[in-house]
Amino acid sequence: MTSATQLDILLTWRGRVGLFKKSGHGATASTPWQLLSVAQAGSGSAFDEGFLQCIQLLHGETGLAVRDILTIQPGPTIEVSHGSQSTLHVVYVVETNQRRLALGPEYSVHRWVKKPRIGRFDGGADWLGPVLEAAASRPVHNAAGSRPALAA
Repeated sequence: MTSATQLDILLTWRGRVGLFKKSGHGATASTPWQLLSVAQAGSGSAFDEGFLQCIQLLHGETGLAVRDILTIQPGPTIEVSHGSQSTLHVVYVVETNQRRLALGPEYSVHRWVKKPRIGRFDGGADWLGPVLEAAASRPVHNAAGSRPALAA
């Protein structure tokens, strides 16, 4: 039974994935690396609500404005189990043209990581691997004739 829904943003810049550590009271080293994410109210099925929440999270936690976003596309929705409970992860795939980010209060540090190196990156959140695998197995359509949800 799904107990929570989480919106995750797979933010990319020049083929690299943005990994983030949440701010906390403890040492940054003990905080897992993850995607931009936020708990999502409701079932996560409303595209418009998720899209708006994605834009708000990007601006609030990275300082990115709409002009800094090349594309936003809905990605996979996957369920990740945690014992007797599970979390539904609603993923948006976002490409930016900005390397430098102005992190908001929720995150303390970020890194741009080449996709082949993510698996060797120490200390990822337990849900990071399954979400990235699902996103990698679902092609993002950038070909001529297909329209991304947002294009600059």
